[in-house]
Amino acid sequence: VVRGTKTFGDAFTDATMECVPYAEGLAHSGMIQSGKWLVKQHADLIARLEEMSGKKVHLTCIGHSLGASAATVAGIEFRALGYETRVIGFGCPALLSKDLSEKCKKFVTTVVADADLVPRLSGATLANLTLDLLEFDYTDMVVRDVKDALEQLRRRAPDSLERIITSRKLGLTDAVEQSLESVRVFTQSRIKKPTSKRAKVELFPPGEILHIYRDGRGVSAAYAPCDFFDEIDVSRTMIDDHLISGYDKIFLELLRDYHGDQHYTIQVKKG
Repeated sequence: VVRGTKTFGDAFTDATMECVPYAEGLAHSGMIQSGKWLVKQHADLIARLEEMSGKKVHLTCIGHSLGASAATVAGIEFRALGYETRVIGFGCPALLSKDLSEKCKKFVTTVVADADLVPRLSGATLANLTLDLLEFDYTDMVVRDVKDALEQLRRRAPDSLERIITSRKLGLTDAVEQSLESVRVFTQSRIKKPTSKRAKVELFPPGEILHIYRDGRGVSAAYAPCDFFDEIDVSRTMIDDHLISGYDKIFLELLRDYHGDQHYTIQVKKG
């Protein structure tokens, strides 16, 4: 079992978004090093255990977040050494190129909780999200908010609104329209001109991907292609969904829907 991000060094590995050639494809450079380090630490011990037992060793690597990506790379490396390896990852980062991700389907399963940010996060998707935000026309929303603010001011502090209108020597309707037009002009000046230019997304979560998602009525699950996660899903839960507690929560919701019992709890056997 490989843990996720915990130390400053782990965070630095996460932040290194460079993709480099790996195993006839591309992969996240920092996470390649993490996976290879795991193999280096344990390969000799596993070889000795296999020799002493006289049996073929079968490995199962499990991880969350950075741990899932390190486990995936370790799984690829162990298979190259001849070991039968299975990898199960939760919230694995965008790690491999599409072709390499698909080659790993036979032995890698990645679970993604709803809007989890991390499996969708790479240098390209972050750049594309930034462009989307800069080009998003939010003028109507700003105008609506200003209208609401003026209406609240009229109700709660009519004298203040009257002084503003008197200072402009305008009627109420004209004063409001003038204010709204100023808001429109100011907002439009801050919005970037739309362009079709976007960065090419090269890294995706690995293997067979099980997406557990909220469908508006409950929780569903379906297998999805890796390039389904080629853009960041901006959501209130995008951070919480990535945490261990987020995976606990969505698994519990899924099981409650499955059993038709909203009081269902996961029983953990001790010992």
